[in-house]
Amino acid sequence: TGYIVADVPGLIKGAHQGAGLGDTFLRHVERCSLLIHLVDLSQSEGRIAFKDYFDLRNELKSHSKKLAEKNEIIVANKCDLLFEEEMNKRINELEKKIEKEVLPISAVTGYNVEELKKKIIEKLKKTKSFYQRFRRDSFLEVEKPKVKPVSRTMPEGNVINITKNSKGHFVVEGPLVQYYSEKFNIAENREEFIIRKLEDHGLTEELKKKGIQEGDTVVINDREYEFKE
Repeated sequence: TGYIVADVPGLIKGAHQGAGLGDTFLRHVERCSLLIHLVDLSQSEGRIAFKDYFDLRNELKSHSKKLAEKNEIIVANKCDLLFEEEMNKRINELEKKIEKEVLPISAVTGYNVEELKKKIIEKLKKTKSFYQRFRRDSFLEVEKPKVKPVSRTMPEGNVINITKNSKGHFVVEGPLVQYYSEKFNIAENREEFIIRKLEDHGLTEELKKKGIQEGDTVVINDREYEFKE
């Protein structure tokens, strides 16, 4: 069974009101079918695990009832910084305070990480129907775009038209110019690219047939070029 994990940065108080980037993160979390609350059991940075958990729960509830009701797994990390006796003591205290099961792990040593993966799979299997319903409600009713891609084919026959304007400049137009202009809408050196393509179709020979001379001006897509042999 495969699944995608979204790593959401720590939420601060007032996240549901837009504090920090909290409101953006909470909207992102709404798309998840299972929440994994990660707390620091070691308290090495002065954080208190049960307070962090309750702060996060309050933000979820304040944002939306639907978000607060999602299935969850509570994980206590950094157990490698504690002796086993102290770890068990803190886990028991945390479970009593939040009245939920807590899984101790160590991301550094890998302790209980496989157990966490098993729990995730078990929870996801139980929430599968919810996930399918969420997908159906959120995505399948979106109206399909009415715009369809346009298919362009290479023009055939006399595809390069050359005329002289009032200034005596040789104006290159026609289906082939339009084809390359629309098909290869590249920003950098766009016209030079089109000229190279037109050269492959005999642009120089066609210009010579029209009597072009060294130094004459050629116009392609409203841009002027000097003709050189």
